[in-house]
Amino acid sequence: MAVFIGYESAYEFWRRADDARGSALQCARARSSRRPRAVDMARKTTRAEIDDVLCRGGFDAPLHIMASSPEARCRCENARSHVCPAAYPKESFVVVEEGVAVASPALSFLQMAESLSIEALAVAGMELCGRYAVDREGVIVSRHPLTSVSYLKRFVDRAQGMRGVKKARRALRFVMDDSASPMETSLALLLSMPRLLGGYGLPQPVMNARIDAVESADSMAVLRGEPRFFRGDLCWPRAKLCVEYDSDAYHTGSERIAHDSWRRTELHLAGFTVVTITKKQLYDVFLLDRVVRLLAKQLGVRVRGEDVLFADRQRRLREVLLGGKFRH
Repeated sequence: MAVFIGYESAYEFWRRADDARGSALQCARARSSRRPRAVDMARKTTRAEIDDVLCRGGFDAPLHIMASSPEARCRCENARSHVCPAAYPKESFVVVEEGVAVASPALSFLQMAESLSIEALAVAGMELCGRYAVDREGVIVSRHPLTSVSYLKRFVDRAQGMRGVKKARRALRFVMDDSASPMETSLALLLSMPRLLGGYGLPQPVMNARIDAVESADSMAVLRGEPRFFRGDLCWPRAKLCVEYDSDAYHTGSERIAHDSWRRTELHLAGFTVVTITKKQLYDVFLLDRVVRLLAKQLGVRVRGEDVLFADRQRRLREVLLGGKFRH
């Protein structure tokens, strides 16, 4: 093995991964289950190898690479070397092409714990466990999840002694599976993270939960061509509560509006209370506060009043969750 890629480079690699790359990850699990040999990690990566990887595409400079000792560092302007232990948990690396191994989604999550805040690390976890990818231009594309919260927890438990374990374990308390967009991620974290971190402290929702359409003898003809189940953006199944995020891009046009109306009718028929949150409401603290009071009432929980400390924490959390530039 020639080049071991990790940290920011590995995280961005998986963050952009479409379904084709995700399928490659699944196929490579058997090969990635072995631990790298000490001799592999001790070998110094050359400038030519770094330039070759960058020329193939898929990675941006500087390339973050891993070495087992200070002597194995590659000292060139297009690389950042990280001295890491030679022993890693199984399934720490994925061979993506000849001579190139990338830290797995789980290992890249753990490595990012060294540089990201708890809030930003929770976002990273939801991206890796989510149903979307973000390309270089910030465009959102759908994909199957690369990993899951339960798998990340097991991996972190196996990585005892590595840097970032404590922070990664804490961040995973806030990560949820199956988010379908960056804005769903931001909304879910803003609603459910504890007040100590600037969130509203509501119970965690189930992201994109399957809700079966209510079928009857006289509805079968009406349901022709329509799905027999729906996905609720943020759901609290026991409370029969569903929050739908209305994106500017994906909820306009007559066909889309008609489909959304049909979908919400079916959710109501299934017994769900549906609350819609728009981009304007999400970005406006006052407007979102009013929605949160409604959600808290439906969930049977109490939301504490405002105070100066909470306002400052929420401002910081909003900067992390809503400060990125996405098309939505």
